[in-house]
Amino acid sequence: MLNSCPTCEFKSITPTILLHPNKTTHIRDLLRAHAEPPEHLQFTISELSAELTRYDNERTRYDKEIARLRTVLSAVESEHATLVAERAALQAYYDDCQGLSSRPPVRRLPVEILVAIFWKCSKPFPPTVALWADREKHRHAHAPLFAVSQVCARWHDIVMGTASLWSTIDFPEDVWEDLHREKMTALLKIVIERSAGLPLHVVLPPRGIASTKAVDLLVKQSVRWKTAAFTGHSLGIECLSKGRFPLLESLELYVVEHQMAEPPTGGPLFHVAPKLKRLVVSESLLTVARPHLQQLNTLECIGVTLPKVTSALSSMMGLSAGTTCSLALQLAWSGSDRRIPYLTPTLSNVGSLSIKFPRPMSWVPNVTDILANLTLPCLETLRFRSNYYLSPIPWPHAEFLALSSRSSFHTHLRSLKIDDFSIGAAELAECLSALPSLQWLAISDDRRDGVEPVIQNSLLSSLTQNPDVQALLPHLRHLVIRSRLQFDDNVFLSFLLSRVSHRQDDSVSCFSVVVSTLPGCRSLEPSVDARIPLSEFLEKHRKISSPDLRASERRDDASRLKDLHATCPLVFSFSLRRWPTALLSSAWYMVKGEGDQTFEKFASRPVAVPKKEFRKRCKECIPSMLSYQPNGNSNESRESIHVVLPSACWRIKMPKGAYFERCRMFGKAFGVGRVKAPTV
Repeated sequence: MLNSCPTCEFKSITPTILLHPNKTTHIRDLLRAHAEPPEHLQFTISELSAELTRYDNERTRYDKEIARLRTVLSAVESEHATLVAERAALQAYYDDCQGLSSRPPVRRLPVEILVAIFWKCSKPFPPTVALWADREKHRHAHAPLFAVSQVCARWHDIVMGTASLWSTIDFPEDVWEDLHREKMTALLKIVIERSAGLPLHVVLPPRGIASTKAVDLLVKQSVRWKTAAFTGHSLGIECLSKGRFPLLESLELYVVEHQMAEPPTGGPLFHVAPKLKRLVVSESLLTVARPHLQQLNTLECIGVTLPKVTSALSSMMGLSAGTTCSLALQLAWSGSDRRIPYLTPTLSNVGSLSIKFPRPMSWVPNVTDILANLTLPCLETLRFRSNYYLSPIPWPHAEFLALSSRSSFHTHLRSLKIDDFSIGAAELAECLSALPSLQWLAISDDRRDGVEPVIQNSLLSSLTQNPDVQALLPHLRHLVIRSRLQFDDNVFLSFLLSRVSHRQDDSVSCFSVVVSTLPGCRSLEPSVDARIPLSEFLEKHRKISSPDLRASERRDDASRLKDLHATCPLVFSFSLRRWPTALLSSAWYMVKGEGDQTFEKFASRPVAVPKKEFRKRCKECIPSMLSYQPNGNSNESRESIHVVLPSACWRIKMPKGAYFERCRMFGKAFGVGRVKAPTV
């Protein structure tokens, strides 16, 4: 019997046979007993055949109804799945439309910015010791570029279609095994194809013997090389003799062997490289890499040993005037012989010379030999460097004075770095008196105990400008000192203030002093800063005529910057240690104007802003500067303030109270009132 629902008209079956639970249980007990049924059940059992026929008909009726319901259920499930799929498609379409309407910033980035970001991702990264070969493979295959190219279709098109992203080939030698050579060669071909004919920046293997196929493949593209760095064995260098280098501008050339048994047989390397301007070469290749030296702007000789010093110095003779030359010496010798063999007099027109000593040994004979045979009539910058600062190099005094006299350093030497030398006070004063044109100087006290410091009151007094007495180095603009601070602070202040008040050259915008203290020395007196008459400089240099500034705005940025400094406005630059970089720009220039205008300058462009806006910015800036909260570290109990005046600059340390007072003076001078300093 079927029953219909009055609402949905669904039909359900009604059972016609209802089984009694007790009867069912009794029958199952008899089946489990394996015995004859009782007498009173014999009649009931005899009638079971007719009853079973009726049960079978009822079971058939149930099967038909179940089949019907299964068909209905399948139709409902199919309709349900269709509705779920349609809703998912509608949701995806809704999300896409919402994404297009919102336009997040990443979608609005222009192609040029994305290319710059991708280029940063494609730069070579230093591999770690673990998984070295895998990282080298990733670097060679430009794996970071592939990673960003899989973000979206637009990024993929940009990465694959921008040839400049593939123009750097960093050659990983450690993966060139027999198992990987074919795969790596195929990757190299793909990278070369994607560079699309642009100039290449090639870094050849850092170690081992390179795959011949790969090197030959790169040498075939040598006409596209713009920069190249080759570090390998002499066998690989011979392959370079087959190349042509019409675009090559920078070349770094090294060999792994300590000594090359025989030079490459393919002839001189890079002899035809008309645009080569920078050459970095190891000493074993000085006679092999032979470009036209007159065209170079920079020549660096790395790892020059004693037997090769003569060859390195002779290469300087062919350089043009103004060229930068650097010699990294590796002064190793055997026995007691410390002389440089076959050293001949050298005349060179280089404009900059840097000599680097790697180890703390007895350099005196070697330094004296080099200086005694040099003549540098065009030299403007001379720098000596040492990797081992704990043992300074003895100063070759007589040889330097002779070199200065031969080369006329008093007319053209502008920069001198001798802070890695151990020099006496009298020797330094004599050298500086022979260098009146010097503008940049780096000197240092000897850090060893028992050695008299060179930066004392006598030196500072001789550098102090006085109308009645000619000071040493009248054109000095930048002084770098490493000091024990064994001088009188008042003498140091007099030296600074004299450089502020007596400018010999109006084109010089500022004078700067960078002081580095040696371990174990004292600190500057806290009261030193309070004695600096800053208010006088504020009043003296606070005005600038607006017409002059407007006229300067019509010139280029460099001239405008020079004019602003030459007219003596007050310029402040605060450099505060351990402060968040977002707190204040490292260079914040403000120029006080006449009338209702105040000129504020960021970078090199002056901007006219109303006085109210200017004062508002000052009030917002100064409290943020004073809100520094130390982290409990005793080293942070002092801050460093860097004050730049028109013709002087110095870096001093002061207690918090003195620093706050200086900021209040700063605010008062510019008319922004007193600023309440928060409790620190």
